[in-house]
Amino acid sequence: MSSPEQVAATRPTGGDEAIGSPRPTRGLRGDALRRLRRNPMAIVGFTLILLFVGVAVFAPWIAPYSPKDNSWLSEVRPGAYPGPSAEHWLGIDPLGRDVFSRLVYGARQSLLIGVVSLAVGATVGVGIGLLAGAFGGWVDAVVMRLVDIMLSVPGLLFAIAIAAMLGQSLTSVMIAIAVVNIPIFARLLRGEMLGQR
Repeated sequence: MSSPEQVAATRPTGGDEAIGSPRPTRGLRGDALRRLRRNPMAIVGFTLILLFVGVAVFAPWIAPYSPKDNSWLSEVRPGAYPGPSAEHWLGIDPLGRDVFSRLVYGARQSLLIGVVSLAVGATVGVGIGLLAGAFGGWVDAVVMRLVDIMLSVPGLLFAIAIAAMLGQSLTSVMIAIAVVNIPIFARLLRGEMLGQR
């Protein structure tokens, strides 16, 4: 019969098992969460995004007044607007509306513009990139020259020009931002397609 020391000596150590066996996979979600936990700036950014989305979703319950309610117009004097108070946390604007309520409801508009414009820009850009990368040849040359022309103009200037041509509306702002994003996605997908080919 062998002693406990001899049995322990014949067992493989943890280091040997780790070398001999493959490392367990965590999956895409587990790997993303592990990287997120190691990066404090990513946690701060993720928290801010969640806060922004929460404010946008729950705006009717967070805002104390309607964003269009101008009941306080009588308190506004030429060149002097009521500042922050217990009733109006950020004061009143020149048209007698509560600034905090308008800011909270504005989060909805900002989120809508960002999501829709990015989705449209990504969809069109992916389509153009697929077209250029799949066919190649003269199709790729023509499409990429158009993309180069779009990229040669500064993004902000391009977006302002498009918004000015389309007029003042929420839709024109979404289209302007989407058009600026199209060449970025087109170039990325074209490069991936050429790499696969």
